[in-house]
Amino acid sequence: MDEPTDEIRVLHVDDEEGFLATASERLERADDGLSVVTEDDPIAALDRLADVDCVVSDYQMPEIDGLRFFEAVRDDYPDLPFILFTGEGSEEIAAEAVSAGVTDYLQKGVGTEQYVLLANRVRNAVERVTAQRAIEGTSEAGESDVDWHRAVVDTMAEGVYVLDDDYRMRFVNYRIGDDDAVSAADWIGQPLSYLADTGVLSETEVAAIEAGVDAVADGEADEVRVELEPAVVPEANVVELRLTPMTADGEDLVLGTTRDVSDRLEREAELERATERYRTLIDNFPNGGVFTFDEDLRYTLAGGEGLEAVGLTSGDLEGATPHGIFSEGIADEIETYYRAALDGEHHTFEQSMGGNHYRVHSLPIGDEDVDAGMAVSQDVTERKEHQRELERQNERLEEFTSVVSHDLRNPLTVLKGALELAERTGEAEHFERGHRAVDRMERLVTDLRALARQGDRVTDREPVALPGVIQASWDTVDTDDATLLVDVHTTVLADESRLRQLFENLFANAVEHGGTDVTVRVGPLDGGLYVADDGPGIPPEDRERVFESGYSTSDDGTGFGLAIVSEIASAHGWDVHLAESEDGGARFEVTGIEPAE
Repeated sequence: MDEPTDEIRVLHVDDEEGFLATASERLERADDGLSVVTEDDPIAALDRLADVDCVVSDYQMPEIDGLRFFEAVRDDYPDLPFILFTGEGSEEIAAEAVSAGVTDYLQKGVGTEQYVLLANRVRNAVERVTAQRAIEGTSEAGESDVDWHRAVVDTMAEGVYVLDDDYRMRFVNYRIGDDDAVSAADWIGQPLSYLADTGVLSETEVAAIEAGVDAVADGEADEVRVELEPAVVPEANVVELRLTPMTADGEDLVLGTTRDVSDRLEREAELERATERYRTLIDNFPNGGVFTFDEDLRYTLAGGEGLEAVGLTSGDLEGATPHGIFSEGIADEIETYYRAALDGEHHTFEQSMGGNHYRVHSLPIGDEDVDAGMAVSQDVTERKEHQRELERQNERLEEFTSVVSHDLRNPLTVLKGALELAERTGEAEHFERGHRAVDRMERLVTDLRALARQGDRVTDREPVALPGVIQASWDTVDTDDATLLVDVHTTVLADESRLRQLFENLFANAVEHGGTDVTVRVGPLDGGLYVADDGPGIPPEDRERVFESGYSTSDDGTGFGLAIVSEIASAHGWDVHLAESEDGGARFEVTGIEPAE
């Protein structure tokens, strides 16, 4: 490799160009000290190794797989960190990778957390190799010839420390935001307590570092991070010390690296302040919810009156990602828009959840250096239902217009002709024809008015005992010698007046088409009931049309009776279907009926 720069240069190799673009952007966002270049051809990637500090590679690629590519890399660059980052996850591949000597192995996952983990693995691998080279160079040259400053400062911008399990500093270089490294000759060989004695760190900070060294040295943790405020780094308010294990000449040591995290903490503090500004709004947001989220798509704040409607609380959401809360399809869509918000984009989209419909607006928080976003969700279920109701009313209006222009025209023509003949001849039969035409028009107008009313959605329901309303409906219809058999005894929630009209129309239809001696049976169904007769039935080819307005197989029928039945059922949220009864007649099944408790 060429002489390294302050950046950690990463070559990401994967045969999927779309994934490379996304992954490189997420990796650089996870650690702004990484600079990622991409290559979709592993053969071509071999010519770019001299310019990078670490290689991240997929396993399954068309030319050569990730392990063969690793072997080719090792031929020319035996200590170049190589991380296998693959979607082909199995114990066999992992074992083969470790056996081959790859630096690290990580399986691709869902969400942005994987890139944070990958960025940490890359940084740790590069820093470990860098420190190892410096120590090996020292061992070869002899302790008196050590140029720690040149070996490490030329390599990386962060401070570097090597500690043993007695907390002694074996190697020291601190460098935070300044090209001039301070000589650390007085520190080498000193215990960590020396930093407290000289006022560099507080005793509390030294104790925290010692605890971290113990955890790493004893294998209790692969990494420990400690936030410090050292007196010798005036440019940095807060420095993060990262402790990881390392080995030199067979000795187990602890590698410490530091970097200025003041800007990051300030951004986090600003986000927290912004979050608190939204707290009152969020907690009291009506008919919906407000959510803030960070770069990892984790909810940092959530609230609003609408959460309870979907069975959630603020505690369920805060700290979780959409995939940890919602179904995969909903979470995928949410995360797509959240990522767009982090890229500075505003979007509005709609989702259905828990039987309700929501309109969601996603947007970034801030204008520059966006690292947080917000989503505002509003329940528009009633608005959607109102819109559907208007559409249904428009459909009924079109039906009425058609009926008025078509079905009323025939009896009007008959009436006009009968009146003309009656005026000329004075014969009674023409007056009778006219009366029959007027009667038919009256029935049409009555049914039209009923059809218009029955389309209105039922909002006030009350307990209705089925045996009583069935008998009352039967008594209202001219049934002659027909027989009614009732085998239902439940009480349901309904608009009693409209439920009576539903039964009246079904009974009238049975008598009209089955004859005056027809037998009608009302029986129970799972979630509903049926009304069946032993009449001639309805041919299968006509069953789809019987609920259409104006359709009738009887010369005297208006064609609105069963349309009214369908409208009443729909207004209640029920379904009505036509089938054949056991006796070969018609069987109308009404389902979705809610029983009264």
